[in-house]
Amino acid sequence: MSNLTTMTTQEKEAYKEKVRAKIDKLNAQIDQMSAEAREKAADANVNYQKALKDLQAQRDALMSKWHDLQQSGEAAWEELQAGLEKSWNELSNTFEQVKKQF
Repeated sequence: MSNLTTMTTQEKEAYKEKVRAKIDKLNAQIDQMSAEAREKAADANVNYQKALKDLQAQRDALMSKWHDLQQSGEAAWEELQAGLEKSWNELSNTFEQVKKQF
């Protein structure tokens, strides 16, 4: 992809669609994990539910940034994109940790 300051409208739209697809996939995985949590033993389930709530909170923060990016003007694009990328990386790391733990 080209330099952020020279991204075309088409490149920005493609980026937004790519992020939206990642969010949709993550939502499906969180739903799957939620279903699995209902099947786990009570003590493990408490920890699993807490981890899922943390994951969902991070996802909600990411969604907020994604919505901000959707509405952003040219001046705010780079800052919002960088914040979204940072949030995505943090969420991805948390998700992988939760998957490994349970």
